[in-house]
Amino acid sequence: MSFLAGNDSFSHQHQQQQHHHPLQQHQMIPLPSAIFFTCLAPVTVLGNGFLLLTFHRNSASLLRTPSNFFIFSMAWANFLTGFVLQPLLAYHYYSLYLNENRPLLLRKVMSAFSIVTMNASIFSVCAFSWDSFLALTRPIKHRKWMTIRKAKVVIACVWFYQIGFASLLFTNIPLSLFLQVDLHLNTTLTSTLLLVCYVCLYKAFKQRERKRVKSFNSPRPQISFRTGKRSSKSERRMRMIIFLFTLVTTIPILPVTVVWHLTWYCSECQRNQDLVLAEKVLNQLVFVKFVLDPFVYAWRLERYRKALKRMLCCNR
Repeated sequence: MSFLAGNDSFSHQHQQQQHHHPLQQHQMIPLPSAIFFTCLAPVTVLGNGFLLLTFHRNSASLLRTPSNFFIFSMAWANFLTGFVLQPLLAYHYYSLYLNENRPLLLRKVMSAFSIVTMNASIFSVCAFSWDSFLALTRPIKHRKWMTIRKAKVVIACVWFYQIGFASLLFTNIPLSLFLQVDLHLNTTLTSTLLLVCYVCLYKAFKQRERKRVKSFNSPRPQISFRTGKRSSKSERRMRMIIFLFTLVTTIPILPVTVVWHLTWYCSECQRNQDLVLAEKVLNQLVFVKFVLDPFVYAWRLERYRKALKRMLCCNR
């Protein structure tokens, strides 16, 4: 996924050459878009910045599981999106509003940066979701399969792959081919994996809940019942966090993925003004995901809130 796929001043210029129809007239009003990214950038930086600081100050206690390393990778990608990409996009739309020319190199840098940070964030969420599924369904094998070292290798591969893929934008590869590969290999693949993971997690939690209810109905000592009740409450909280975390990423991505497929492969859809406008809106709403991530996951967990409180109070 990248902002390039819905960039009204870059990719659609290429579509004009390929399809010979005036898509430029359907671009969103620049000023509201500029204000949107201007407001979104500091919130994205603060939310994910506090999460990164919490990890840094409490690394001994928080960075002890592979899943938290995926969250750490996601927070870095989100932070870079808010710190670099969103201000550049605000400048881009302010320039459109003022009818100023923007260098082609700057537009390519923005597009490449969006490919790296946005895809790295979404891939990290996808890895976290599948790691949670394996930990739930195969807890013993999960400890052998997914170690901290393997999690670091996965994260490193994701970042190196995205950087390498984004660098292809500065080669002589046709832009249409690059966009289609990005659409299928990055956006569509991760959307499908997230959707499948959500369904698998839902079924796994339902099956686990049925087993727990069945075990509670069998004769057991009272202390075992209390222990199981506390465990059930904790698991329901974690289940809600995992579901919300997956949904916050899946819901914005799926519609824009479908719209991108339509605008790429349906000639009638390319002339539909409402659909092209929907593409612009959905493409920008994806950036809300980078704001919500730390609040949905990190700040709903008591240990993160306590760690943040200790950090802000200078461990006093």
